[in-house]
This record gives sequence, structure tokens and C-alpha cells, in this order.
Amino acid sequence: MKVTQESLPASQVQLEIEVPADVSGQVYESTLRQVAQQVQIPGFRKGKVPRKILVQKMGQAHLKAKALEELLDKAVKDATKAEKIPVLGNYSFAETFDEMVANYNPGQPLTFTVTADVFPELKVKQYTDLTIQAVEVFYDPAQMDTAIENQRKQMSTLVPVEDRAAEMGDVATVDFTGRYQEPAEGEAPEIPNASATDMQVELADGRMIPGFVEGIVGMKPGETKTVAATFPDAYADATLAGRAAEFEITLYELKIRELPPLDDEFAKNLQYESLDDLREKLTDRYQKEAKTASETNRNEAIIRALAEQMEVEFPVTLIDQESKRLVNQMFNQLKQSGQNINQLMSDELIGHLLREARPQAIESLKQTLAVQEVARVEKMTVDSARVNQEVATIIATVKDPKKVNMANLKEVVELDLLQQQVMEWCAAHNTIEWITQEEAAALAAAAKDLAEGTVAVDAETVDAETVDAEAVEAETVDAEAADAEAVDAETVAAEDD
Repeated sequence: MKVTQESLPASQVQLEIEVPADVSGQVYESTLRQVAQQVQIPGFRKGKVPRKILVQKMGQAHLKAKALEELLDKAVKDATKAEKIPVLGNYSFAETFDEMVANYNPGQPLTFTVTADVFPELKVKQYTDLTIQAVEVFYDPAQMDTAIENQRKQMSTLVPVEDRAAEMGDVATVDFTGRYQEPAEGEAPEIPNASATDMQVELADGRMIPGFVEGIVGMKPGETKTVAATFPDAYADATLAGRAAEFEITLYELKIRELPPLDDEFAKNLQYESLDDLREKLTDRYQKEAKTASETNRNEAIIRALAEQMEVEFPVTLIDQESKRLVNQMFNQLKQSGQNINQLMSDELIGHLLREARPQAIESLKQTLAVQEVARVEKMTVDSARVNQEVATIIATVKDPKKVNMANLKEVVELDLLQQQVMEWCAAHNTIEWITQEEAAALAAAAKDLAEGTVAVDAETVDAETVDAEAVEAETVDAEAADAEAVDAETVAAEDD
């Protein structure tokens, strides 16, 4: 088989493939035998239909088309394998299929041209001697005090309150029923899953949707009241997000919390030796969490910096695959949160989400592949014993190890460990400039204004080429979600199911 290839923009390759005469004939003959075994023609047993009768009954064009489908598939696979071309898909032939059928003569050479997406060539222009800004997270002693007060609340005793109206900080026992203020056409006024009886509600900020708790404040036991409330724009159930509602609330009882004394006995009930021991252990815990959060911010800043240095043209196939992964991930998260995703699913919505996901998909690909490219160029590898050790640790925490796809888990762990190695290497070979969240917010605002052209920035004060709004993002990434060592084996298993 003769193959001529030409590289095209956007990570595509054009192949001109010449199929030898003998292969052309063999595939056609094989197709005739397969059809003869499958077709039922009166007067003949399967597999015993004479060639002339078979062609007459089935039609020459139909048989050629069937053979050509197999021939093209075989030729493309053989050619890309022989030439070691990393084809991803998205095949496009220079001629229409009907034209190719008309030009196909079994037993004669067949030449055709096809283009396809291939894995892109990667290049990270610079990945050393960079100055990378990352937000440093500091331990705040208030975290310890908050944790202790929350624990005291959990160990508190609820004491009934009489002869006064509800106040913030109380615990109210209520019945309520939720309705839309303006139901859509054909929509029932009652909000699904927005009613309850004998429910205890702590009257505190953020406990319920805006307006609900505030509406209870001032009510007295035995009173019924209609309260206006609004679902947040970012509400988990997209069908309710941003919608105005009203709740008919009946208040039955008010209680206040009596907190236990803050003493050694309180600490001992929490399995600590003393109150000082409790404070010491919590301080150590939150200091470690701050350090982990800083490292997470550093790693994410490094990854963004590497992605900015990437020179790559992503093919459509790769972007589509990553967009689908991101959308599937979003639906899985909604499903795990208890949402009925079947109500949300539609071809129109999925198409919209896939289009919206493309910019994020491109950035995700750049970040992932930039890390892998640095590892490849620097010849970094992961010790198999370390991988096996990590896998064993994860498996020990899984309820049903038989459901875990071990191949997927090992791959995830290996990539995770490799990324950790790249992060430490890059941290040592670049300058990490630690900044506070306040500095990050100021730089991000300046970068946004500069991008929008709304302010004139002194070049000596802010270098427009070094300000990266994403690299100095003020929000700290959730360490539990971003911790490189926290690989969820059950998630890996679920993806394989």
C-alpha cells in the first residue's frame, strides 16, 4: 500500500492512499461471500447462491458500496498504523461516497484522498526562569474560634422560649409550603419539594434562601404568615434559579441554644486532653490546611503559566471530546446533588452547553498537555512501586474493590504523581512570587480594566505583559477538590460502569 501524507493546519493530515489491486479484489470477494451467507434467495440455500444470481438480485452498485465501506476502513487503519500517524478521527474524503463507488473497480488499484484530525504537536516555549504569582494563604486564628463555637452549638441544649417573637439565633419549628409568585404558563403554582412539616430552622444568615429566615423573624408561635423569598441565581436546581417565590409559614415553637461551658470538660468530651490541647491541635490542623491551600494555589498558577507558554493548534476532535467530558462532568455533579437531570436534558440544551464549554475545553487541554509535555521533555517518570503503593492505599478505603477499574485507577494515580513531580520541578526552576489575596484582587481588577481599555495604566507600575488575571485569582481553590493526592477510586470506577 502506497501512502503519501501532507500536514495541514489545525492539526490535520491529508493522506493519499493507493490500495493495491489484489487487496481491492480480495475485499470485494470477501464481501460477496459474506452477503451470500446472509441473504435468502428463493431456490438456493444460504451460501450456495451462484455469483451471477447474487449480483443480479443484490445489484452491482449495492455490492460495490458494501465492499468499498470495508475497503476504506481497512485501508485507512492499515495506512495510519504503518505510518504511525496518531489519528484522532473526523475523517473527510475528497470525493463523495457515490463518486468513489462509481470509480471503484474490484481487482483494480484504488486511490483516494482523506483528511483527518491528528494529535497536535506540542511545544512549551518557556517553562523555566519565569516569575509566577500565587496567592499565599495564611492561618487565621479566627478559624479555631469558629470551629470551637460550631462544636459548642452541636453539643448545645435547645430550651423553649415563651412570650416573645422570633429573633435571629433562635431555632424555630415551622410548617411551610412554597409557591411560585408568577407560575409559567401551564405550570402548577406549588414548587416541587418546597414544603415541610415540623421542620426545625435555625434563624441565621445563609440557612435558607434569601427572605425566608428574615420573614420568620418577628413572628410569634401560633402565627401564620406569607413570606416572599427569591431563589439565588446560582441555585443548584436550574429550574428554580432566580425565581421569585412565596412561602406560607406557620410558626409552632421557638427555642434557644444553651451552650456548654468552654472548659477542659468540654474538650474531653471531644476526645482531647484539655482545652489547651484542643486549641493546640486545631491550630496545627488549620496551619497545615493553610500551607496546603498555598501549595494548591502555587500549583494552579504554575499550570496556568505553562499553558500560556503553549504553542499548539488543537483539532476539532480533541476539543469536542474535552467539551463532552466537561458537560458530562457537570451533569454527574447535578445528579450527585440530587437533581433530576432528565428534566434538563434536551438536544438544544446539550448543544448549547457543548458550545459554551469550548473555551474552557481548550484551556483545560492546554493545561493538561503542557504539564505532560514538560514531563516528556525533561524525561520525568513515575516509579511503579509508588503507583502500586498509592493504588493499594486507595483500594483499602473502597467499600467494594471489585467495582474499581484497576487500569483506570492506575492511570489516574500515575498521571497525578507525574503532575506532582512536574509541579515541584517547576517550583524549583522558576520564581514563585507570593502575594496576598488583597494584592491579587487589585491586580486582577487592574488587568480587567486594562483589557477593557477603561483606564490608562503606568507601564512602570503595572507591566501589562506580566499581569494575568487568572494567575492571580483571589479565590482559593478548595483543597479537598484540588489536592493532587486525593484520587477518588469510586469515581474512577463509576466512569467505567
